[in-house]
Amino acid sequence: MKSWNHALKVISLLLALVLTASNLDPVLAVAGSKTTPKLSVANGSTLRIKDEKNYTVKLTGAGKLRVTWKVAKDKYCKQAALKVVKKDKKKLVVKPIANGYGTITCTAGKKKFTFSYTVFLMNKTRKQYAGDDVENLFDAVLAGKVPVLQKDKKTWRFLTEDMPNGTWKEGFYNDMDNDDEFEVALKGSGSVAGFGGMYLDAQDGLPYIMAQGSKATGSITNFEYEDMSWIAYQDIFHKGYQSFTLYRYEGYQTATPKETITIRADYSGNDKGGYDTDSHFSYNGQSITYEEFESHIASLGLYAYKAGEPMPTGEDEDGDFNTEDEDSSDEDSSDDEDEE
Repeated sequence: MKSWNHALKVISLLLALVLTASNLDPVLAVAGSKTTPKLSVANGSTLRIKDEKNYTVKLTGAGKLRVTWKVAKDKYCKQAALKVVKKDKKKLVVKPIANGYGTITCTAGKKKFTFSYTVFLMNKTRKQYAGDDVENLFDAVLAGKVPVLQKDKKTWRFLTEDMPNGTWKEGFYNDMDNDDEFEVALKGSGSVAGFGGMYLDAQDGLPYIMAQGSKATGSITNFEYEDMSWIAYQDIFHKGYQSFTLYRYEGYQTATPKETITIRADYSGNDKGGYDTDSHFSYNGQSITYEEFESHIASLGLYAYKAGEPMPTGEDEDGDFNTEDEDSSDEDSSDDEDEE
């Protein structure tokens, strides 16, 4: 009987220790835990805003940490694009008021989050420029007040005319997609130029990129051939080959060319540079002769260089088309800080 009573006392003592430990554990866990702030941005690393509704950036896990918010426009942006509606330890609410771009910074204790934003109020811009003279729309693009849309019609970029490495400027107007309406060729100077600048098309008050020269795809040019307007990419800046890709559009609404011509000269084994009679030539993927290649190039008004001739640099007489297009997104450090 005594042994049974002793066993009961031992069991009771163990149960008491277990209950005591279970009551203490949660307190110790909370006392030793640390909060981990996390920021939630609607579009990932960049907040891309295209309508006039309010947008919310959420912050979780801040706990008792001090939280500050800073909304800054890029120093190349022409106007403030966002207005702060509300800010606290859990969120920042902003209202888009104009096209523009910049950065938002959230600091929670020692943790700092910075991400970029761009604002393109498509409906507002469309209403402002639809049916208007396209020159006003393209002037707004050059002034950095309206961005240009990419082919997918979902992403866009601003062309800033006062970037430190060069400027965009109007080149000429021409019907480059055979729709009886003018498009614009933007020419650049310095590193923003790319090879041959950029061609823009206006559709319902919004500007679209039709073509843009670069080191990867070559320079671009627009010309008349068989009473139609063509856009050509000329890649003559690589060793071992020269290629020409020509597009004929019947309106740029679908961004799909009606006709494509490709001409190419390959001479990877030629140490002199440039093509010669021993090179391989093709037209739309079919082999052609040296004479046929030269005839096509001449009839289209294109330029190809022969063996022994110096490789072109891509520069024109003004030195405009010497490097690839570059973009910049430096933060304007002079903007005031918004704090909670």
